Amino acid sequence: MIPGEGGEAKSTGAASSSLTSKSAWSASATLCSGLGRLVAGILIARLLGPDGAGRVVYLLWLSDTVATFANFGFQTTLTRFSADLRGQGKPHQAAFLARWVFLRSIALMLAGLGVLGTIALFSGDWRALHSAWMVLTVYYCLQGLNLLYQAFLAGCQRFALIARVNLASGLLLVAGVAVGTYAFGVPGAIGGYLAGVALPAFLSLSMVRTAPCDVDLKPSLRRRVWSYAFYTWLAAVISAFVWSRMELFFLKHYWGAHEVAMFSVGLSLAALAQQSMIFFSGFLMPHFSELHGRQEMVTLQNQYARVTRLMAFILAPTCFLLAAVTPVLLPRIYGKSFTPAVAPAIVTIAFSVMGFASAGSSVLYAMERTRFIALAGLLGAVLSVMACFTVIPQAGAVGAAWSRGIVQFLMIAITVWYFLMRLHMAYPIKAIVQIASCAAFPSLAAYAVLRWQPNPVMIPILLLIGGGVYLILIHVLRVMPEEDYFALVRGAERFSSAAAGSFRYVATWKRQST
Repeated sequence: MIPGEGGEAKSTGAASSSLTSKSAWSASATLCSGLGRLVAGILIARLLGPDGAGRVVYLLWLSDTVATFANFGFQTTLTRFSADLRGQGKPHQAAFLARWVFLRSIALMLAGLGVLGTIALFSGDWRALHSAWMVLTVYYCLQGLNLLYQAFLAGCQRFALIARVNLASGLLLVAGVAVGTYAFGVPGAIGGYLAGVALPAFLSLSMVRTAPCDVDLKPSLRRRVWSYAFYTWLAAVISAFVWSRMELFFLKHYWGAHEVAMFSVGLSLAALAQQSMIFFSGFLMPHFSELHGRQEMVTLQNQYARVTRLMAFILAPTCFLLAAVTPVLLPRIYGKSFTPAVAPAIVTIAFSVMGFASAGSSVLYAMERTRFIALAGLLGAVLSVMACFTVIPQAGAVGAAWSRGIVQFLMIAITVWYFLMRLHMAYPIKAIVQIASCAAFPSLAAYAVLRWQPNPVMIPILLLIGGGVYLILIHVLRVMPEEDYFALVRGAERFSSAAAGSFRYVATWKRQST
């Protein structure tokens, strides 16, 4: 054995095991949160119809947008530096940082509450929806505390606790929306979302209670925190035009609440498609930050490349096949009144395959490259606003879906260039193109079959056949390394024995046939 080889293997194995555990618990947390919001959205659509659902979506989006402007990037900053400090073996400083961020976030939250109240008073529907606006202000405060607590737990690598909290919150959300919407309409629907964030908002008080009082942040660390927070905030504000739902404002202005609902349905189904990334969502940035704090750059680069391939491997068939069956599936889920949402939903779901790029964003945040994120996002924001002013007034929800997808594609292209030319980190472009091509073929075939025979009974059959054809193409073209499949097995074993068995079968089949 080469000297030092055993230690390196041990370190790599420990990192892999840690990554596997985090991915499994992060998967559980994301699944609980995502499914809760999906079911809540369906209930609202069924009970209130397009116009009522559009009003709820618009008010919630407005609250989230104000929160984006008001939090000054402290949530991402807390996650990143908590994980980094713990990776350096400084848990007491990480705990003090949590209290430091919490107190400043409360002050900013109160300022944002004033802005939200001003918008409510000058809105055209204040008299008609004044009770909904009042509930919305309470939701805004509790949601801010919820996100702060989630960021704190992620920085502490406590993904098991996040999963439990999200499970309880998801159940409260669905129950609250069902009862509130049925009894009180739009205000009750927002009250249901308020119920869904009440528990983690209360638990966030522990960030202050358990923090040490005899620890302080070094001046150099304070400067890094403020700088990181500023550029993260700037990037978040700018990305609200590119990656968030800024199109809802223009749709509400030019077309009304009905068109808002038509566009938001596609976003909800796209979020459903991206639930296939539950093994990766949520833990990447704190995990990469911890590796960065330990100066394990080789491990960081290798895991980043693998995660990107795996995200594309899972996301491509899920998005493309879901887009293919959307013309038949969507009216069955949301009702026939949402049939006009089919076209924008197909476009939005298909473009959501670009979610694999979130791994690259996590690396950039972990490496404190927030300045690039902000500058690149500025370009994307300009393009998005131009599209919103020119495309949406003419094409409505369909135009919003196409302009959103194209701008996001351009942003990913710029990020790939930065990785290759500035960071000198390899990007698995060839594998991603091959994966997307393998997924597109069976998806187009499924779409053609449903166009010929739009029977909902055909959907599960086509999904199974399409998934099988996709795996065969991936195998024949030798797109994925064998190690990637076994990485999925390790993660799935902690989450679902059925999923683990499926990935293990594919991995073993690949090994025996090579």
